[in-house]
Amino acid sequence: MHSPTDDETGAAATPRTEHHDETPPRQIGRSRDDRMLAGVCGGIAKHFGIDPVIVRVTTIALVFAAGIGVAPYIAAWILMPIDGDPVGTIAPTAQPAHS
Repeated sequence: MHSPTDDETGAAATPRTEHHDETPPRQIGRSRDDRMLAGVCGGIAKHFGIDPVIVRVTTIALVFAAGIGVAPYIAAWILMPIDGDPVGTIAPTAQPAHS
């Protein structure tokens, strides 16, 4: 008798295992190094791995197209953390001295 091989049964020769990365997803943030105004375009370009000039030209084109780019830019300026800063933390404030 002939036993079927993996190719004949359609099964893979090695068992399939799922590969899970333990690294958290990369978050978008405003650039500290590549900034013209607030670092929004530099941060977006760094996140997507493209040239910041492309993002800046696109943003300027949207601003001149009836002001479409102004509100999203301001919203990103407010909502995007600066690259490298911990998200969701509040800077410590000075505590009053008790004597």
